[in-house]
Amino acid sequence: MVHSQDEKSQLTDEKNKSTEEKKPTPKIDEYQLGIWRLMIQQDVMFDIRRFWDSFLQGLPLFYQLSVEIWSIAPRLFTLFILTQLWHGIEDAFQMHFSTRLLKLVCGNRALLSNSDSTCFHLLGGGWYS
Repeated sequence: MVHSQDEKSQLTDEKNKSTEEKKPTPKIDEYQLGIWRLMIQQDVMFDIRRFWDSFLQGLPLFYQLSVEIWSIAPRLFTLFILTQLWHGIEDAFQMHFSTRLLKLVCGNRALLSNSDSTCFHLLGGGWYS
């Protein structure tokens, strides 16, 4: 049986597609809630190798995007990066200062009322200094 060049290229394309499509298809649970159809993907095992490969493939695109944004507006890009960093650590600062304030309030309350039970419960059942 003799195949033409087009048929050979089509066969090799189909073989390449079949090897590329070895990704597992996700299993989906489907629920009917009134008029809504809810579809939820079942838990799948996390594949660190596939995650790492996709991460490495995305790095050049991220770098290119960053360079293009920097070339358009370097000040705004710097301001954006700084605000994102602040957003990441803001909650930690807020928790730290809230705890210090609560300790201060409980310390003053304990001095005035000779009872530490309120502060004991407010601070999660542990004594803090």
